[in-house]
Amino acid sequence: MFYTKIKNNILSPKSIYKRRKDSNIKVIGYILFLITLLLVPLLIYIVSFSGLTPGNQRMIREDLEDHLDISCELSDKLICQGDTLEEINFSNFSVVIDPEDKFVSEGFRFKLVFKEEYIALYPFEFEMARISYSELPTEWRNLNFDVDDEVFWEKLFSGLDQILLTSRSFWVPITIIVSVLVYGMLILFEILLNTFIIRIFRFGRASFKEIFTIITYSMTVYIIIRVVLSLYDIKISGMMLSFFQIIPLVYALIALRNAYRE
Repeated sequence: MFYTKIKNNILSPKSIYKRRKDSNIKVIGYILFLITLLLVPLLIYIVSFSGLTPGNQRMIREDLEDHLDISCELSDKLICQGDTLEEINFSNFSVVIDPEDKFVSEGFRFKLVFKEEYIALYPFEFEMARISYSELPTEWRNLNFDVDDEVFWEKLFSGLDQILLTSRSFWVPITIIVSVLVYGMLILFEILLNTFIIRIFRFGRASFKEIFTIITYSMTVYIIIRVVLSLYDIKISGMMLSFFQIIPLVYALIALRNAYRE
């Protein structure tokens, strides 16, 4: 039954219009299904994760190389020569080299701060936890920050792999929860945007709720395309992505044509 519904949402915009009066529970359930579908590539990556791939390592190295070209050594404490304060920003978090305790955490952003005696975790403006350098992987003992030395990078990535693998129970649920929230907001935004477009330009005689339902079911093809692109790591241009994003709107407009035939 549910499989037939998904198939019709892909192949038959006309059938989407016939289900415009579905209950709120059915619509919410379908949105949750779309979120779950978007999670598939991430779940596959998490289950199969056994360490950073060479591609991951290369990208991380490119991001870190200029920032880690500093005179520091990591042993039982972080020892740096001169005045060192280096902040490295990634998409979802920041890494800060701060042996002299000068850094001030601001705003909502996860920060990993390397202080002289320990590593501090900041999810907000306050310190959440501390990690002693003695708790770090053995590969990071007596680690000399020499970006021109391949041994430095080998030790860095080996230790990072060990941290990621031993702390899966910590970062896996957080990653999934954050992804569900982000995907949920993105899907709702696109559904509401397309719904408002149809309402503003008065395409069809359906109510706001009916249009919302039609758009929700029309998202199926677009979400499947996004999943396939992610699974096979296919890179596309912004123009092509924009083209895919209008698919739900096109499907909904085709479905609404049936309003004039009833």
